Amino acid sequence: MQVLYFLLAISLLLNIVLCSKVISINKKISESNEVLDDIKKGNGNRKILSKDNDNFSEIIYKINEIVYLYEEKLTEFRKKENANNQLLTSLSHDIRTPLTSIIGYTDAIKKELLKDGLNYKYDLQSVIENHNTLENNKIIENYIDIVREKSYSLKEYLDNVFDWFKLNSNEFYLDLKDTEITELSRNIIKSWIVIFEEKDIDFDIEIEEKEIICNLDQNAYARVINNIIQNAVEHSKTKKIQISIKESNRKIFITIKDFGVGIEPDDLEHIFDRLYKCDKARNKVGSGLGLYITKELVEKMNGCIDVVSEIGKGTEFKINLKNTRFMQD
Repeated sequence: MQVLYFLLAISLLLNIVLCSKVISINKKISESNEVLDDIKKGNGNRKILSKDNDNFSEIIYKINEIVYLYEEKLTEFRKKENANNQLLTSLSHDIRTPLTSIIGYTDAIKKELLKDGLNYKYDLQSVIENHNTLENNKIIENYIDIVREKSYSLKEYLDNVFDWFKLNSNEFYLDLKDTEITELSRNIIKSWIVIFEEKDIDFDIEIEEKEIICNLDQNAYARVINNIIQNAVEHSKTKKIQISIKESNRKIFITIKDFGVGIEPDDLEHIFDRLYKCDKARNKVGSGLGLYITKELVEKMNGCIDVVSEIGKGTEFKINLKNTRFMQD
C-alpha cells in the first residue's frame, strides 16, 4: 500500500513539473508572439528575452539575430532612401537655378542684338565687328561668359549625380591599368594654372622627376585630383595652393593643401559623407557629392584618402596609392 502511495506521489509530482513546464513554454511562446507582433509593426528594437539554460535559448538567439540583421538592412535602406529624397529635393533648386540664369542671359543677349536691329540668329559676328556697338559687345561678352560658367557648373553637377547613382548601384566600373602617374598629374594640374592666375592664387607644385607607376583608372584619377583642387578654389578662399606627389617605400603620397579658412571640426567629421555640404547656406550649385565620389574612387583604386584642417590656416587632403612599379632614370 505504501508503494502505491509512493508511486501516486511520484506521478503527481511529475504531473506538476510537467504542467509547470507546459505553462512556462506557453508563456514563452505567448511572450515571443507578442514581441514578434511588435517587431512586425516596425519596432525593430524589441528582443525576445531568454536564459542560457532555457530549452528555447538557441532558437530565440537565432530569431534575435535575424531580427537584428533585418533591422540593420532596413536602417541602411532608410538612409539611402533619405539620401535619395535629399538629392531629389536639391535637384529642383540646384538645376533650376543655373538653367534660369542661362535662359535669362541668353534672352538678354537676344535683346542686346535686337537693339542694333540685327537678326540675333545670324549677325552676332556683325555686332562684334561694328565699332559703334562696342559697349553692347562688352555686355554681350560678359553675358556669354556667365552662360558658359553656369553651363559648366550645371554639367559638373549632373556628372556628380550620375556617378553617384552608378556607385550606389555598383554599376561604376574602372579600367585599372599600370599608368605613369607623374606626367599624367602634370597634364591634369596644367589646366588649373590659368584659373589660379585668374583668381590670384599662388601655387607651389612639387612632382618628383622620376617615373612612378600606379595601377589606376586615368579618368577616375583625374576626377579625384580635379575635385579636390576645385573644392579648394571654390570654397576655401585660399590665396595659395600646394600640390605634392612623392614616392617612398613603394607608396605614392599625394597632398593638396590650401591656406584658406579651414573646415570646422564638426564638418570635417562628415566631409566625405554623401550629400554633405559644409556651408549649408551657400548659393552656388553643389550636390554635396564631389568629395564622397572622390573617396569612393580612391578606394576603388586600392588607395586611401584623409583630410586634416585647422580653422584660419587651411586644409590638406592626403591620398595614398600603391606603387606597382618604380623605375629611376
